[in-house]
Amino acid sequence: MKQRFLLFVVALTVMALSGMLRAETARFSDRSCMGCHETGLELGFKVIPRVDTAEIQGSVHQGMSCVTCHRDIQAIPHEGEIGTVDCRECHSEEFKKYSDSVHGRAYIAKGELDAPSCADCHGKHLILSPRDPGSIVFRSRIPETCATCHENMGVVERYDIKAESPYFEYSQSVHGRALLRDGLVNFAAVCTDCHGIHEIEGEGAIEVSAHQPATCGRCHMTIYEVYRESIHGIQYAAGNSDAAVCVSCHGEHGIQPPDAEASPVSPGNITNTCSGCHESERMVKYDISSDKLKTYKESYHGVAHELGSLRVANCASCHGYHDILPSSDPSSSIHVSNIPATCGQCHTRTSVNFTKGKVHVDIGSKESGVFYYIRKAFYWLFAGLVAVSVIWLIADIRRRLKEKRGT
Repeated sequence: MKQRFLLFVVALTVMALSGMLRAETARFSDRSCMGCHETGLELGFKVIPRVDTAEIQGSVHQGMSCVTCHRDIQAIPHEGEIGTVDCRECHSEEFKKYSDSVHGRAYIAKGELDAPSCADCHGKHLILSPRDPGSIVFRSRIPETCATCHENMGVVERYDIKAESPYFEYSQSVHGRALLRDGLVNFAAVCTDCHGIHEIEGEGAIEVSAHQPATCGRCHMTIYEVYRESIHGIQYAAGNSDAAVCVSCHGEHGIQPPDAEASPVSPGNITNTCSGCHESERMVKYDISSDKLKTYKESYHGVAHELGSLRVANCASCHGYHDILPSSDPSSSIHVSNIPATCGQCHTRTSVNFTKGKVHVDIGSKESGVFYYIRKAFYWLFAGLVAVSVIWLIADIRRRLKEKRGT
């Protein structure tokens, strides 16, 4: 009984205090605030900023009083600068995501004023719904809003941000052109589609949304399903950080169509793109040879490619694109049972004999079999011919000199 009475007293006290607070706050009406802020004033060295009431009335916060957001005001006129508005009172879920993000940790935990706060992205008094075309976080305006910081080289250098000109690269990309040139607002990918909204993480974080294939898969669903069943997709799902993901091949902000000359997966560039991983020593731990580019360049296909042919077979011509599988998998395009069909895409008169030859052959290694000995034979034959030619040349010169002296 005594415990219930104490709880009752505490409840009454809390209610009384909250009522007093509301009464205290209610004393500061919007009209009181606008007495100074409607026109703005200069009082000596102090400048009172002007507040456009039309902006507030046209915002999503229409009908809310000034002190609903500016809670630290204790008197009017108030002394000094007022504190930053704390949006978490109403937007707790969004604020929690923000506080755990790369932006939130920098702004809240480290006090980095260059980091974006709520107002930097959403605006101050003229905050509009993200669905409103006038909002600075409306889909078509998001890249420009993000560029305010991310195209600022001072900010980029100060915080060692990897992407130096993401907006410029994006504007030239297949996604950027779809948005900025073609106006495909509801279809073109924008910053928040890939990086997230309030929960954005920075480069190097364990789970970076923009580096996850599932993020690209939200738009490219069919391709994502194929990728998931590939050797790269299986390895990624198993937690292998070496596995190739979408951005490993296609790039990040400056993604181009596959047939564009500048695309890393175009016929002219794809061999260099694949070699970024497959020429690396890290392939050795997976029992994968790290000389694939070298052996390709020594092949007929590679020589033709180096001479500028874009029709000749490249990595993707044989191994596939998103559906790459090991040669031991019966579904692989380079499985022994599928090689005639794979080669038949270019060579119309194929037979089972196509399966008997090796493709990535290092002719400098004995493992290449007869190719190694043929190469050695030609090497010694050439060396012998050069030696015989030199001997013959020396003998001929001596003969000519003798003849000249004799005359």
